[in-house]
Amino acid sequence: MSFKKIVIALLVINLGYFVYSQGWLNHALGIDNAQREPERALRQINPTAIAVATMPKPPAPIEAAPTQTAPKIPTTKACVGKREQWLVYMGPYATEADSNKKKAQLNALGVLSTPVSKPSFKRGFSLGEFESKALAQAALAKLAQKGVKTANVVFWATVDCPPN
Repeated sequence: MSFKKIVIALLVINLGYFVYSQGWLNHALGIDNAQREPERALRQINPTAIAVATMPKPPAPIEAAPTQTAPKIPTTKACVGKREQWLVYMGPYATEADSNKKKAQLNALGVLSTPVSKPSFKRGFSLGEFESKALAQAALAKLAQKGVKTANVVFWATVDCPPN
C-alpha cells in the first residue's frame, strides 16, 4: 500500500470519527440523543443533593509579582487618616542566587511570597502584609508551623487610608 493511500485512509477515518463525535450521525445510526446534554440533566435523581463549592477570591498582592503573591489581610476596622503596614519578611539576601534558592525553598513549603523592592529591604520576600504587628506575629507563628524559620516581622510603612 502506498504512502498516499495510507494518508487518505487516515484522513477519511479521522473525518468519520469527527462527524460521529459531533453527533451528526446519531439519527442515521439510531443512537438515542437522550444521553447528551441537556436532556440528561433533566433525568437526574435529586440534583439538589450536590452543592458546588466556590473558591474564595485570592488576596490582593502588595506589589506586582510575575508568578505568585503573598496574602494581604484586609482591614477589619474603619480607617481614619493613616494606618500602619507590617510585613512578614525574609531577607535580605547577598546575591540573586541566594534569593532564588530561598524562593525555591518557599515554593517547596507551599508558602506564597512576593519580592520586595524598597532600598532598605533589598533582595527579600514578603510573606504577607498586615494591619498590625500582632496580626503579623500570628501569621509568622503559622508560617513557622509550615517550616519557615528565618522570617521576621518588620514595619513596612504608614499609608493613607483609602477614601470611602
